[in-house]
Amino acid sequence: MGVIGWSHGGSTALRASAKPLQPSDGGFRVAVAFCPDCRGQVSSYSIPVLLLLGEADDWTPAAPCVELAQRMRQAGMIIEWTVYPGASHGFDVPRPSRVYLGHYLNYSPGAASDTEARVRALLAQHLGAGGH
Repeated sequence: MGVIGWSHGGSTALRASAKPLQPSDGGFRVAVAFCPDCRGQVSSYSIPVLLLLGEADDWTPAAPCVELAQRMRQAGMIIEWTVYPGASHGFDVPRPSRVYLGHYLNYSPGAASDTEARVRALLAQHLGAGGH
């Protein structure tokens, strides 16, 4: 079983992946976080993590996540991350561009397509069954 979250849910997925559970305990085996808030996150995860980030995200900036990911990788944890150039918060949701609660939201079809491929590959690698 894996955990995937978007925005606040992405931050929650990161916190869930920090739990010292093993798959045999019924814990998560992989975590995916779209546009999480990485500020204040722990830097020790027990399962592989994938971060999908927007370069132009003014709600949950990519820089703290990249810094966290680099520290995690240096500590030997399995983590992947992608920062999509020009992508804003919620870049994977097909909708008209808009400002919501003072933050810019814009769909990025290329980034959305790439995230789908990355998530499927990660799930297939760690959960089997083609990532479905």
